[in-house]
Amino acid sequence: MTYDSFCAAAALTELEGLIGAHVGQVHQPDRLAVVVTFTGGSPSPDEQREHRSRRLWLFQSDPRWTRAHEITFRAKSEGPPPGFCMLLRKHLGGARLAAVEQPGFDRILRLTFRSGEERWTLVHEIMGRHSNLLLLDEHEVILGAVKQIPPSQSSVRAVLPGIPYSAPPGQRVDPRSLAVEQLRAVLAGVVTPAEITARLNGWGAFAAREALAEAVMSVNAGLAEAVLARMDRVARRDFDPKVWLDDAGQPTGFWAFPSLQLGSEGARSYRTVSRACEAYFSYQENNAAADALRKSLLGQLARAIRTAQVQLAEANAALDGLDQTEALRITGE
Repeated sequence: MTYDSFCAAAALTELEGLIGAHVGQVHQPDRLAVVVTFTGGSPSPDEQREHRSRRLWLFQSDPRWTRAHEITFRAKSEGPPPGFCMLLRKHLGGARLAAVEQPGFDRILRLTFRSGEERWTLVHEIMGRHSNLLLLDEHEVILGAVKQIPPSQSSVRAVLPGIPYSAPPGQRVDPRSLAVEQLRAVLAGVVTPAEITARLNGWGAFAAREALAEAVMSVNAGLAEAVLARMDRVARRDFDPKVWLDDAGQPTGFWAFPSLQLGSEGARSYRTVSRACEAYFSYQENNAAADALRKSLLGQLARAIRTAQVQLAEANAALDGLDQTEALRITGE
């Protein structure tokens, strides 16, 4: 399960509580992850209990773990800060978060910062292997990006300093702007999840299957009503983040809402989508590190076994040679 537009919308709700906060620090723990420390702003539900004044927000562009949410701790940075980190510190250090938005209900978060008369926009495109984090000036010109993409790598959309920013291609209709009659027209004849994702911005395969399941279970409502009901919950900020656990108590999935597909058994509720994401992804990342170490050790063991087998074959051949030598000596005598 991936971090989709509904999770981004839930994260946006948390970011709205930070409007007016200032950027204290910026770190880049690894090549594709940026952590921004905010001070001030409205406290989160956890902060009201913990009395914390600093909020750490992770903007991860690694295609395996791409996401944006608050974190309780950050990984230690190794080595000198990369150039993009220094760029963010230069422009955003001390700046105030002025606005946040999710354009088109896509997997894109835009954070606008101000310092005096100056303005910058941090754009996080949460799109799998195409994920990126960009800093724009007030004229929407790219100042830098965590992943620079020259024209030689993409003829559709280059991402380099000095180039005007353009939204990712493939934009569809924003479902937040549609009434039920309009949704019925847009979704006319739709029977598969792929058809929903092809017509509505921000609706991935998982959310589309949820809408179809809700339409089947409803007696008096159809697909358009199911989509509208979900979008209404987004508009009302009525999120209910869940993490699903296996029999061993390990996270297997997460979403910003309960799921008909996954059921309620083994589902754990969280106060915010940030806490749900942190619970899920911390396990996935740690488990991936353990898997990588296990594969490395198994590879070393396999090489050691092959070497031992070769040495054993050579030793057996040498022993056979000794036996032949003794037989020749006896024959000669």
